[in-house]
Parts: sequence; structure tokens; C-alpha cells
Amino acid sequence: MPKTSLKNFYLDRIASINDQFCYFNFADIQLNESIEGIPKEDYSKRTTELFRSNVNARRIDIEFENLLEFRLEAKQTISGVSVSFGFEQILYYLKDVTKLKIEISSTQESPTKADAPEERLYENLIIWGSDNPEPIIFKTLKYLRFRRNHILHKRSDLTPDFKKLLRVEGRNLNNYWRSNDNFKELDFSSVNVDVFTEEEVYCCMSLLRICLQEIDGMVADTLSKADLIKYVTRKVLEHNGSLKGQTSLLARKVSTRLLNDFDIKIKRVDVINNDSM
Repeated sequence: MPKTSLKNFYLDRIASINDQFCYFNFADIQLNESIEGIPKEDYSKRTTELFRSNVNARRIDIEFENLLEFRLEAKQTISGVSVSFGFEQILYYLKDVTKLKIEISSTQESPTKADAPEERLYENLIIWGSDNPEPIIFKTLKYLRFRRNHILHKRSDLTPDFKKLLRVEGRNLNNYWRSNDNFKELDFSSVNVDVFTEEEVYCCMSLLRICLQEIDGMVADTLSKADLIKYVTRKVLEHNGSLKGQTSLLARKVSTRLLNDFDIKIKRVDVINNDSM
């Protein structure tokens, strides 16, 4: 399947955030084993007394019983931050893939320029000639953006737009995603969005990866081979101008980079016959 040169970079970033969330939960389970070893009668003791060797005990300096509440709050915070950081990568990707498309194809953005980044790219795909971009992918990103903003800004009430999305699109999103057992923990119609459960975070990170992959394929399908050859040839020569005139060697490097960066197999002879050579 064709891809852009940005796909793997941003997928790796999202995977890294997911791994860090996995580590937190791993460490939290290990912490729980330590907590279970503390007798109930010591719950009123302060952290400075129970954890003398921990240099951060004095920074918290609270009773152990309150520390248990801190633990739950910390988990909720890291859950929200993980999804937020993951969505930030999507925002960067949407911006960068638009710039890449414009640079390769010498095209323009949609003149309407929707405010929401995912809606803007959807409009762009239409004018770029994409074959029926799947609306549900972009509505999924809209849901994740609204929920991420709700938690990030610690809003007490849902925005009118978020309420409308849950009411109008929640069922459709559930029907689309919850046919997969991996997403049954996520209810797109629920108004209980103040915190992320552990399983919801894993669901959201998977959705971010899937949506990025789907959108990347949509953009890649709008890139012509001729434009890709010109773009990659230009980039190769910018990196190593001495290849200018070395047709066979240049064609080999261009073909290799097209395969590595865009998953496009183009014969060297087709690269040589392109007018960019």
C-alpha cells in the first residue's frame, strides 16, 4: 500500500507514547505490591516516615492514606496526558502531510479552510482528487480532539459541539469501531468523558494509529508517480549535487528512496525517462 515519507515517523512517535503509558502501568502494579505490604495501622503515618530512603517523600509529605488518593489522581493525569500527547502527533502529522502534498504536487489547499484540522484535511483530499475519503475516520479524530480538549482544559461541562457529536455521531462511531473487540471499552455516545480508564487509553492510542495509517494512504493515493520522481530526484540532488549527470547511479538512488519512503516500486528506466533527470 502506498504511503508518505511521514507515516513511519509519526507512527513511531505514537508508539513511543503508548510504551511510556505501558511502563507507568507496569510500575503502578509493582507499586501496588509494595503498598499491600504496609499494614493498615500504618496508613496514618506520613510518607517521610514510611519511605525514608525515597528523596521525594519529603516533597509530598502526606499521610499514607492520602497517598493512595494521589496515586489514583496521578493515573488519571497520565492517562489524559498520554492521549493528549498522542493527539498532538496527529495534529503535527496533518500539518506536515499537507505541506508535503503541496510540495510534491504543486497544488493548493481547499479555499474554504475549515477551522478543525481534521476537517481541513478532509476538504483538501476532496479537491486533491481522493476517491471517497472515509468520513468516519475524520469523525473519529473529531471525537478524540473534543475529548482531549475537554480533559486538557479541565472543563466542567461539555461544549455544545461535543454534545452534538456524541448525540448525532456516537451510535455510528460505535457501530463502526465496536465490531472489533479491541474497541469495546470505548463508548462514543457516552457523556462520561471526564477521565480516561486504562483500557480507554489503549483504545485511543490504537485509534490514533489506525486513523493516521488510513489518512496517510488517502494522501499517498493522490500522489502521481511523475510528481514523486521529480520530488525525490530533487531531494537526492539537494543532498548530493555530484550525482547530477550520473544518470544510472542517480536513477538507482531515486528508485531506492521511492521504495523506502513511499513504498512505490518504479523501474530505473522509468526514472531515467522522467524529464526531471
